[in-house]
Amino acid sequence: GQLQRIAIARSILANPDILLMDEPFGALDIKTRLQMQELLANLWQKFHSTIIFVTHDINEAVFLADDIYIMKSAPSQFVEHIHVDLPFDRTLATKREPRFMELVHEVEDKMVAVAEIG
Repeated sequence: GQLQRIAIARSILANPDILLMDEPFGALDIKTRLQMQELLANLWQKFHSTIIFVTHDINEAVFLADDIYIMKSAPSQFVEHIHVDLPFDRTLATKREPRFMELVHEVEDKMVAVAEIG
């Protein structure tokens, strides 16, 4: 967790226009992962860099995103877009809100539909 915090801080301090994060929290335990999600959300509020965040965790995607894009494979392409209309002061309590759960279910449904199409 500490190495991830350092890596994120180093990346944000470089003040990039775009920051690509590919499954950065995947190997973390749940407590550290939740802390890192909140840290990233807070840093985004302060610096407003564009962050492209790749994850397979639907809750994480809904918590961190403004917009979610779902891809299909062979050939890889974006096939769905979901706008996340949650307020930006997101905390762990955000994950308990009805709108959060509605968005999680919407993303799940669209991912299942994409998988069925193939």
